[in-house]
Amino acid sequence: MNIMKTQNNNTINFQHSKPACAPHDAHSYPQHWKCICAVSVAILLFEVGIVSLLSVGIVELPSWYRSLSQSYSTIASGLASVVPFSLWDVIALALLLVGGIGLVYVLIKRKSLLNWLSYGLLIIALISFITVCGWGLNHFNKALSQDLNLNVETYNKEQLTEACLYYLDKASFYAQQLERKEDGTLQAQDLLEMASLAGKTSAHLSEIYPFLSANSHPVKILSLTCELLLYSGSNGIYMPFTAEANIPSNCATADIAFTMCHEAAHRSGIASEQEANFVAFLACISSSDARFQYSAYYNAFCYCYSALCSYYPSSIEETFTEDIKIHAAFVFYDMYTTQMHYQQYDGPLEKAGQTVNDAYLKAFNEPSGVLSYGEVVDYLIAWYEQVLTERA
Repeated sequence: MNIMKTQNNNTINFQHSKPACAPHDAHSYPQHWKCICAVSVAILLFEVGIVSLLSVGIVELPSWYRSLSQSYSTIASGLASVVPFSLWDVIALALLLVGGIGLVYVLIKRKSLLNWLSYGLLIIALISFITVCGWGLNHFNKALSQDLNLNVETYNKEQLTEACLYYLDKASFYAQQLERKEDGTLQAQDLLEMASLAGKTSAHLSEIYPFLSANSHPVKILSLTCELLLYSGSNGIYMPFTAEANIPSNCATADIAFTMCHEAAHRSGIASEQEANFVAFLACISSSDARFQYSAYYNAFCYCYSALCSYYPSSIEETFTEDIKIHAAFVFYDMYTTQMHYQQYDGPLEKAGQTVNDAYLKAFNEPSGVLSYGEVVDYLIAWYEQVLTERA
C-alpha cells in the first residue's frame, strides 16, 4: 500500500515497510538481565538468611538434615563416578572457558554486557544454592564428639606431650613398613589404587559408626586444576555440587591417604574441618593397609607436634631426645620432605586462597577459620585418653 502526499510540489512516498529502527526491536524483547539478576539475588539472599538464622541460634538445624545431605552426596557422587576423572575439574574449567569466550564475543560484537553478567550471576547463585543447602548447612550440626561419646575438653601440657609421643611411636612403627628410595624418601604411590581404597575405607568406617553413612565411590584426582589448588594453599577439596572428594595429583606422599579420607569424610555430612580431620584419622586406622595406618598416625603426630611447638616451645628439646629422634628418623624425615614439597607453592596466591577459605569457614560456624584444621588435636588427645582408659 502506498500513500501519496504532496507538499510544496514535493511528493513523499510512505511505504508499508518496517523502519530501520522499528519499535518492535526496541521494546518487544524483555530485558532478561533484570529478571535473571532479581532471581539470582533472591537465591543468594535466601542462603544468607538461612545461614544467619542458624548462626545466631534463632533456627536449629533439623536432625534429618545430615541424612538428607548424605543421600544427595551418594546420588551425586554416584553419577560423577561414571567417569574416572574429576567431573568438577572439567566443569570448573569449562565454565571459565565459556565465560571468557562469551565476554570476548560480547565486547567484540558490542552486545549487552549486562546480559553476560546476569547469566554469570545466575550460575554462581545456583551452584552456591546447591552447595549451601545441599551440604554446607552441615557446619551447624551438633558436635561429632557427641555422636562418638568422646569427652573432648581442654588439655594440659603433660597430656599433649604424652599424646604426641604416642602418635610418634605408632607412626614410627608403620614408617618402617613402607617402601622407600635409597635416600629414605617414600616411594611414589599409585593414586588411582589409593583413591579406590580411600572410598572403600570410608564406607567400612560407616559400618563401625552408622551415622557416618558413606558410599565407597573412589576419591577423584585433580589434574587440570591441580597446581592451582596447591598454589592456593590447599592439598584437597570437596565439591558439594558434584559430591566429589578431590586431591591434587601432586599431593605429598605421606599425606595422600589421610587427605583422601579427609575429603571423603565430607561426603558423610562432616563439614567441620576439625572433625573431618578426626574422621580421616579414624578411617585410616581402620584400614589394614600400612600406608593408611602410617598416614593417620603421621598426621596425628604432626598436628600434636605443631601444637606443642606453638604453646610449649621450650619443652621440645627435652621431650624429643636424641634417642627418640633416631627411633623415629623416618617420621621426622618425612616431615622435612613434605614441608619442602609444599614450600615450592608458597606465594601471594596462597595468601589469597587462605584468606578466602578463612572467611568461608568463619561465616559457616567455624570461628577459628583455617586454624580449625589444627583443632583436631583436642579430638586426638581425647581419643588417646580413651584408649588409655580402655587398656587400664
